[in-house]
Amino acid sequence: MADVNAETGYAATARTDRANPDGVSGWFGAGVLALLAVAMWGGSLLLSARPPFATGFLLWRGFAESVLHDTLQAGAILAVGAGLALLVYRPLVAMERRIWTMDRRVLLAVLAVAAAAQSVYLSYFGLGGSPHIPDEVAMLFQAKNFARGQLYAPAPPIELRPFFEYEYIILDGPKWYGKYFLGPSLLLVPGVWLGAPWVINPLLGGLAVWLFYALGRELVGEKTGRIAAILAAVSPFRTGLYAVMMAHGGCLVLAMVFAVCVVRALREPSRYRYWLTAAAAFGMMVHFRPVTALAIGIPTTVGAVLLGRWREVRPGALLVAAGPLAVGAALFLGYNYALTGDALVTPFEHWSKHDRMGFGENLGMEYWPEYDRGHDLANAFKNLYMNLDAVALNLLGWGRGTLLLMAAGVVAGARRGAGWISLAAIASVAFVYFFYHFSGALAGQSRYWSEAMGFMMVLAVGGLTALRRWLGGGYRRFAWRSADARARAALWMAGLGWMVYCGAGAYREMLSEFSPAFLGWNESRALIKALETNPLHNAIVFIPTQSGPMDDYAAGAGLNSPNLDGPVVFARDLGEARNRIAQRHFAGREAYRFVNDRAGPPRFERLAPP
Repeated sequence: MADVNAETGYAATARTDRANPDGVSGWFGAGVLALLAVAMWGGSLLLSARPPFATGFLLWRGFAESVLHDTLQAGAILAVGAGLALLVYRPLVAMERRIWTMDRRVLLAVLAVAAAAQSVYLSYFGLGGSPHIPDEVAMLFQAKNFARGQLYAPAPPIELRPFFEYEYIILDGPKWYGKYFLGPSLLLVPGVWLGAPWVINPLLGGLAVWLFYALGRELVGEKTGRIAAILAAVSPFRTGLYAVMMAHGGCLVLAMVFAVCVVRALREPSRYRYWLTAAAAFGMMVHFRPVTALAIGIPTTVGAVLLGRWREVRPGALLVAAGPLAVGAALFLGYNYALTGDALVTPFEHWSKHDRMGFGENLGMEYWPEYDRGHDLANAFKNLYMNLDAVALNLLGWGRGTLLLMAAGVVAGARRGAGWISLAAIASVAFVYFFYHFSGALAGQSRYWSEAMGFMMVLAVGGLTALRRWLGGGYRRFAWRSADARARAALWMAGLGWMVYCGAGAYREMLSEFSPAFLGWNESRALIKALETNPLHNAIVFIPTQSGPMDDYAAGAGLNSPNLDGPVVFARDLGEARNRIAQRHFAGREAYRFVNDRAGPPRFERLAPP
């Protein structure tokens, strides 16, 4: 994949200036491009901006129409940028020069801080620093177990369990633990100790930007790495992914460490530290999302072998890699055994035997309504569409034309192999989750594809490289001077336009998703507000609840201590008669009912002793 700005340098730009003294008038060219922009924008208005609510052929036809709609609008913005570059380009070229010559540590530090700040803002001010998805609640519950030095909490007595049942948190005999894998909960432990588990993933979001740079540099070159980092820093996909307490953010970081190190290990087979780091990263990925680890690991390793000097690999390198892999496998099996009693049965499987890959009528949680269960080809293609649409809209925030930009990146990077290895990693993840009954798309985030985000960025930069070449060729065809410099300036201006017009829409939609109504957030915010107004100590609070996982009790479940020994114990409100059972068990605590209605602010009403 040719690097952005790799074709010609600034000295070549000066020679082009002198070699083409008689170009077509810049004002005339800008006017023609402005007319082209108007025509493209007008054409886009004849097309649907959103795919229809449909299935099968109609859905995909509508999706193709919306891709064309967004591509025409992006093309119109590019035409405006190309026209402006005929009138002014040197300031943009000077800005670009500063990006290329800036100390990379300074550049990456600025981008990482900016990226982390965006996710911190969304996590704290948008989501209130609270879990909202049942998965998050379960991972945080297990993180609290780990923070106390235990793999599981003692399960409450049988008569109390209905007060504390919550989806994905397993009451298994004397054990009480979350169903997810070891990694994401272990990652949250420092945040639990600090009283701010919500801050961990946003900080990882800053690290991810640095790793996208490393991947771009390793597969293509320095400038591709820098552009990938810039795009990642403002990516709505990355920002939203790292605003929640889920496994995907940590798994993505490990996937990028693995990819960078395995490519470097095959290029420098004698540098054993790369083999060690790659193996350790893969061994930990398995503890976050094992299926994703294989989906990323296999094609990336095969690509690294094809691109590298595999004939020079010595047995010592493989032995070095075998150590971390063996430790990771032993830890995986040991964790399963400690919780489920069977090394080959994960807590995930222990929760539900039907939450797995494949096709069939019974796939999905056993307690889901019948219309939500099952998986067939129609559902698989619907899930594929939902993930493609989420990636297209939010990877860069530039609209669905991003898919065509990435396709151009595959072609542009074919000769050096970067395009194909990136495509293979993305396609592998998409293929694996084609067989899963749930799309994973939530709040505009293609969560199940997110671990391939770094490869998506590399392809996007490759597409920009192809656009830059095409623009430069167009300028030369009409004898405009400084063709390559103008092409680069046009892309910077177009990128700014795409970010302002398209990106603002993408961020606006994401912020509307991460809103007070997001999966019970209204109740969570109200509960936290009531606790701030009236701090409770040595109390039990009954929270009115609905049946089902995404209910109002999510707020309390996320605040509870696993050992039910915190200042406040939050329980489901099961009615006055049944509540007395819990009141008697926690006889030393004052009992309250949480009230959130229109009669007044959120508040706690004291209950009479049983």
